[in-house]
Amino acid sequence: MKIVLFEWMSCGGLLWDQVPVSHQSSLFHEGLAMLMALAEDLNRSGHSTLTVLDHRLKHRAPAFPGNFIEIHHRSSLPRTLVSAINFADAALVIAPESGSRLLLCHQWMKQFADSLLVPTGQIVTIGSSKSRTADCLTAAGVQMPFGIPLNLSSSCSPDWPDHVDTGPWILKPDDGAGCEAIVRMAQFPTAEDLKNRPDGQWRLEKFLPGVSCSVSAVVGPAATWLLPPTAQIFHQPRSLPYIPDQALPWPGVWCGFDFPLLPELAQRATDLARRAIHALPGFTGHVGMDMILSDAGPADDRIVDLNPRMTSSWVGLRQLFDENITERMVLVTLGQAVSPDPQPVVPSLRFRIDP
Repeated sequence: MKIVLFEWMSCGGLLWDQVPVSHQSSLFHEGLAMLMALAEDLNRSGHSTLTVLDHRLKHRAPAFPGNFIEIHHRSSLPRTLVSAINFADAALVIAPESGSRLLLCHQWMKQFADSLLVPTGQIVTIGSSKSRTADCLTAAGVQMPFGIPLNLSSSCSPDWPDHVDTGPWILKPDDGAGCEAIVRMAQFPTAEDLKNRPDGQWRLEKFLPGVSCSVSAVVGPAATWLLPPTAQIFHQPRSLPYIPDQALPWPGVWCGFDFPLLPELAQRATDLARRAIHALPGFTGHVGMDMILSDAGPADDRIVDLNPRMTSSWVGLRQLFDENITERMVLVTLGQAVSPDPQPVVPSLRFRIDP
């Protein structure tokens, strides 16, 4: 197959955002690692890939298997991407939910929805909003942490509930990707606490003590493949002082995972992921689910985020198996017959993408 690869941070999205390439950005490093891993796997399994590449990264082009097209100007990004997909059999598109970037990519490519090896349609709209995700899952009996949608604006104050529990609380952008702009607040915030936050939609959630983990799933028309759960690793910048009772970036910068979880925790994570998938509208492709396995027990386990796209964990998950799991993802997504789900051949792994 001829497959187009597009990852926002490396493939022209930063030109669209009119910002420089930031080699200090964790999202940039995660995106580039995902792009190179997918290109390597797909070419190794006999596919022909075409990567749309930001011209400012052309020095990295020799490392990319397959072919690439350079993007030089913001205005040419949608046209170039659509043109490339028009001459391909399929496309793998990765973009952050923040700023409606993932939705924008799907809008550009709506005529090729049947060719995309990623979730499309209603699930992208749901997964691009923490509050919409909570509404969808909660309606189906899959709980997320108690949360309050906030519309922060310099022209008006948010509406506060009459009674709230004590802290800590987690404040996050409603359309956030990764750990961007997420902070932990020791107490329920006042309007004064939030006055320096950017205008827009936010979500305030009750902090839940427990194990942060994630589950990747590949959903096809004939089968669903749940990959092994992993415990998330986060990095707090050393230069950041901890000031009690003030906002603290939380949980930090995602930088990898630990495998395996304890068997009981792994089963809890898998069960919760399966319930979440059943609660979502029909789709095919890869989704990533972040969750907290509560210290209080499985009844309080909660989904905290849904990513309707490839996630950085995939780069490390590849190392657990002796077969090409990216090729398997393509086959499952397309509904083609595949062998029974592979089992990890590595007993343990600490995977890191250093920020």
